[in-house]
Amino acid sequence: MKTLHLALIACSLLSFAACETRPPAHHDLSVNDLAVGDLAGSDLLASDLGAPDLAGQDLAGADLAGADLAGADLATADLATADLAGADLAGADLAGADLAGADLATTGVAPTVVAVTPGNMATGVPTFRKLTATFDHAMDLASLMAAFTLNVQGSTTLLGGIVTYDAATKTATFSPTSQLVGGTTYVVTITTAAMDTSGVHLAASFVSTFQTDAMGCGMKPFDLGAGASFGAFASTTITSSGPSVINGDIGVSPGTAIVGFGAADPGKVNGSQRLPPDPIAATARANIDTAAVDAAGRSVCPILIVDGELGGKTLTPGLYRSGMSSFTITSLDLTLDAKGDPDAVFLFQTSSSTLVVADGRSVMLAGSAQAKNVFYSVGTNATLGTTATVRGTILAGTNIALNTGAVIIGRALANTAVTLLSNTITVP
Repeated sequence: MKTLHLALIACSLLSFAACETRPPAHHDLSVNDLAVGDLAGSDLLASDLGAPDLAGQDLAGADLAGADLAGADLATADLATADLAGADLAGADLAGADLAGADLATTGVAPTVVAVTPGNMATGVPTFRKLTATFDHAMDLASLMAAFTLNVQGSTTLLGGIVTYDAATKTATFSPTSQLVGGTTYVVTITTAAMDTSGVHLAASFVSTFQTDAMGCGMKPFDLGAGASFGAFASTTITSSGPSVINGDIGVSPGTAIVGFGAADPGKVNGSQRLPPDPIAATARANIDTAAVDAAGRSVCPILIVDGELGGKTLTPGLYRSGMSSFTITSLDLTLDAKGDPDAVFLFQTSSSTLVVADGRSVMLAGSAQAKNVFYSVGTNATLGTTATVRGTILAGTNIALNTGAVIIGRALANTAVTLLSNTITVP
């Protein structure tokens, strides 16, 4: 008891840090009962924790790298964001443990699939949908290319596709090389050939199914080719008054007039300016023209907006046409909801008339919708009012005009001229 009193007196004279009760690095805590202790943020680097009872323990943020946790009872432990890289978890009981964000690299624990899109048993899936699988470990791409497969339910024939991997999100993407068939059930399989970067394979194959939209109404993305890098492009002239900013390239072809972006002008281009005889300008013009013809000609499953007014509406992916031959966004903002599909395409066709966005009105995105997948096929002129914001690419048959402070998160691609007035355009 005297020793305890002396310890308490000493702690009262020292800083809090000196009296922390967390176990130090390399300390032997083998078989200790830590079930109700708070070790959040503790440095247990390389500690011998063989078979401790950690059930219910708060280990969020703890550094357990290299720790011996073989046989440990980690049931219901909070391991969110804990660093477990290299920890020996062989035989550890992880039932119910919170592993959100934990670093499990080289632990010997088998990787698992934590999420897929489309979700298991999803219906109404667009026929151009890419498939994704997110893992709890950093994965080996080469193994995923062999393990990630797609087939029609009831068939053993595997469909072609390209597998890519995003290390930052631990997500693999399967992009089918051909459009899927409408009203068909598909099976996604990730076999045990898939392994993490430390060579540990899935413990069992993962299987999921989904059914495509019965009408086959999905749209493939648009290919702008060399035109994709341009925030503004025209055939004759691009003119800017005031400090307009283009976050992307700017170009004209076959014309040669770009005004307001010279060395002494207030306009700024965070990219390249392309003019004839630059071959990139000519290629971009040809690619943009091809995309414009594609956008104007699509006709699968059109949805009619009778009065042409898009303001105040929340629309899902698809092809939209105006009953008035023109589209307006005047009364309220327009919201485009991709319903969780980041590859969903929105197309608005006004092939014989105009697009007008009133002052202060905006096109908003929701449900994982992306500006790069929104397109406006405009027959003649597109006009954006003061401080209006449009998300998507405008393909105009004649002119595109932005009034003061208007913003495009996308592209202004005109067949004749683009006119700017202190605007910002950012290529998505």
